[in-house]
Amino acid sequence: MDGGERRRFGRYETLFPIAQGGMAEVWAARALGAAGFQKLVALKRMRPELAADAKFVTMFLDEGRVAANITSPHVVSTLDLGRADDDSLYLVMELVTGASLEQLMREATLRGERLPVGLAVDIVAQAAQGLHAAHEARSPAGEPLEIVHRDCSPHNILVDVHGQVKITDFGIAKAMERQTRSQAGEMKGKLSYLSYEQARGHAVDRRSDIFILGIVAWEVLAGRQLFEARSAVQALHRIVTMEIPRLDQVSDVSADLADAVAQALVRERNERYSTAAAFANALLNAHGVRTPPPSELGALVRRFGGDQLRKVEGGIRESMGGSAVDLMSASEPEYPIPLAAVKSSPPPPRERIRTKPLAALASPPPPAFSTTGYPEGDAKPPFPQTAVQDVNDAVDHEVDDDSPRERAATLPMHGAPAPRVSHATVALPSEPPPSGPLPSEPRLPTPRERARTQPLSTPEAPPWERRPKRSRAGVWVALAALLVIALGGAGGWWVATRGPSDTPSEAPRAATAPETPAHAHAVEPVEPV
Repeated sequence: MDGGERRRFGRYETLFPIAQGGMAEVWAARALGAAGFQKLVALKRMRPELAADAKFVTMFLDEGRVAANITSPHVVSTLDLGRADDDSLYLVMELVTGASLEQLMREATLRGERLPVGLAVDIVAQAAQGLHAAHEARSPAGEPLEIVHRDCSPHNILVDVHGQVKITDFGIAKAMERQTRSQAGEMKGKLSYLSYEQARGHAVDRRSDIFILGIVAWEVLAGRQLFEARSAVQALHRIVTMEIPRLDQVSDVSADLADAVAQALVRERNERYSTAAAFANALLNAHGVRTPPPSELGALVRRFGGDQLRKVEGGIRESMGGSAVDLMSASEPEYPIPLAAVKSSPPPPRERIRTKPLAALASPPPPAFSTTGYPEGDAKPPFPQTAVQDVNDAVDHEVDDDSPRERAATLPMHGAPAPRVSHATVALPSEPPPSGPLPSEPRLPTPRERARTQPLSTPEAPPWERRPKRSRAGVWVALAALLVIALGGAGGWWVATRGPSDTPSEAPRAATAPETPAHAHAVEPVEPV
């Protein structure tokens, strides 16, 4: 496919090529949607001549199925899988604007430099987190997928301009859901980045990815290749037998950081880290320095990104900038949105009053006037523009809370044509009308005036505050009861306050001396001698 040719794959349109290989080609593309929606993506298209190869087609489908089950900010997202008109398959993935770790290392070597230790540790730690997410991935039913990447080399570790690291290319990944299986003794991966188990032809698991990532960590910190070889046989021999030098012997790194990398490169898998997350934590703890902000890593990518980064950014600017008109015209929605589905918010009350037809406010409707405020066919106004001003005043009077400044803004300026009131009809007499409101346009009362003329009505009290109605008979009975109680109280008070002279008294017993009994002897008094 020509670099300048744009093709459509479903709702995706190619923009410019990014990379091409013997089995697939990668394009920068855009996803088109409704209402002018578009999103930049990467489209990986299988070469059409390989569409007849059933094994390769199955591997391509497996890559899409495996990667679609991994959710992590450190793994390139797989968005869609489709088939083109020529029967070739394509994968739609997240577009990463950046460079691979291999490009960064190569550019730094050409300049005689090495990546800073802190940024190198950060890159490997983020890659380890992406591998851990792949190792822990599960199917929609919750079954472990047991994914092993088997090719997490610097070529498949991408670093974007925002300082985020992502793992890509699960084309040869081992997983339970794959339809294709590796044959006994079959090796998959780059020779210089094979694990000890792969080089021996043994079964692989997640710890094999940790060994490969240990090779990457050693190389990015040392600034040179670990298992450098001139042939495949020499590479395999070195992976199996060569003594791996410690990092602190070949590079200016701490002993703790060298130990952390050495544990990932142990040939006995049971002595390695059990998870990639444990390897990431060991690297960060051994470095002992704060994690650099993403902006520093993004600046490193722009510095060592090379021609590939400039090519991608230039293609994006050209596709989305210079030809923006063609871009937007080609991105019209394939499925137009019905007008009924587009709902506009109602205007505020003041706007509804200003745009309300005056014919609904006054009757009968007089003939219409022209947009200039004058009768049709007249070049000059036969009289001052007071009629239009009165119409605007009548509209302004509908809103009682308008300020004088707001009302003045709606009046036409002296010497300028009056604005046309929407849907308004006003009778313009042939003779200049007298000053004041138009006879055909009666002045409507304001809300405050209407409130003054409306009769006041007492709101009905709620049920719990209503008093029950009493009959007259009940009132008289209550008064009689009160009278009886009052009389009874007065009588009791009268009885209690009577004096002792008001009652008959007994005869005084000591009024007369008692008679002497008959048998009593009189005693004569004895005179003194």
